Amino acid sequence: DFSPGEFLTAKRSETPACDTLIIESTFGHPKYRFPPRADVYDEVAAWCRRHLERGVRPLLFAYSLGKSQESIQQLAARGLRVAAHESIHAISTLYSQLGVTIDARCFDGTFHEGEVGLFPPFKKHRPENLGAVATAVLTGWALEPWGARRSGADVAFPVSDHADYPSLLEFAKATGAREVITLSGFAEELAAGLRKE
Repeated sequence: DFSPGEFLTAKRSETPACDTLIIESTFGHPKYRFPPRADVYDEVAAWCRRHLERGVRPLLFAYSLGKSQESIQQLAARGLRVAAHESIHAISTLYSQLGVTIDARCFDGTFHEGEVGLFPPFKKHRPENLGAVATAVLTGWALEPWGARRSGADVAFPVSDHADYPSLLEFAKATGAREVITLSGFAEELAAGLRKE
């Protein structure tokens, strides 16, 4: 389970040489091809700004570990401030203690002017009685027509901690493995793609 590319909060994943590779296949179907991460975060930031300008609070949903910290950094790089759910804030504090400073305020029931909310994608963690809000989920499943609905959000943006299909193929080939075992998600489809390669 890995994600290729450049991150603000993590070093690029290494490609080990191996004889046998066991690889997750969550997005192991040829239809899963993620756009460049920077472009997606540009879209997320523009979406947030549009809503803030209209007096509507943008709320983003992302997993507490990894994706949330990267999203905070990506939004900060685009001039946006984040108020994060306590679980996200706690993990962000650990990042900071370990040398990767994550600058987000812990959500205390209220928002400061111009803040974007960041919460886990589970309904039990979402704040209530905030007035006008717009919701977006950051997920690889955004490539599916049901991606937003799955998380109860208005829209979905394709941000994933998993590799897409071309990245899985590239990674497997780069390891030099003679045997590749695919598991979970689209394991059969990824295996078929690897056999063609």
